[in-house]
Amino acid sequence: MLVVQSGNPAATMTDAGRVRKSLEKLEFLLAIDLFRNRTADFADVISPASSCFEKTQRNRTSMRNSPVILQNQVITWRGDSRPDWKIVFDLGRKPGFHREFPWETAEEAMDDPLEPSGLNVRMLREHPEGLRAEPLRLDKFRTLGFFTPSGKVEFYSERLEKAGHPPVPFRDGGTEGSISFTDTITEETLIGMSGERTNRFTHT
Repeated sequence: MLVVQSGNPAATMTDAGRVRKSLEKLEFLLAIDLFRNRTADFADVISPASSCFEKTQRNRTSMRNSPVILQNQVITWRGDSRPDWKIVFDLGRKPGFHREFPWETAEEAMDDPLEPSGLNVRMLREHPEGLRAEPLRLDKFRTLGFFTPSGKVEFYSERLEKAGHPPVPFRDGGTEGSISFTDTITEETLIGMSGERTNRFTHT
């Protein structure tokens, strides 16, 4: 079973032909999206997600540049559509994961991950221009380096090499030797994956 939320891997992932063949082999595919895209053509069930105007959420575009901006719901969702967070939470609770999905509102769900930053939804509503968890700093790499063992940009990963993987993944252009955990998957396994979201396909 695969759940695809606000994504279109059949069109956006590398080697799309290989991806589409994989989608055809799935026992079950659920697509959660505002649009009927190419991936949804492979879906057994399509759950219509509401638009950005029909749900309260953090503005993802602003987060790329540090400020946290709240985007408030301005109209009620239409027809059979629902906010994607509500769809996902209901799906999570159905097999009994109530502890993992305790939130009843979008505000509660956002306050939880915001807590370590000292921010919350109430504060964001009071500051529609957005807030920063810490002052903006430019060129941090000059003083802090990068989050690598050497503190520099690394094209050759000693971490991967020590773990038994190619230190330069896919350097020959093939997919052999890719990091995988398929040998540990059982019928009860649940996999969560955050896929690529490129600006060239953000409309999908």
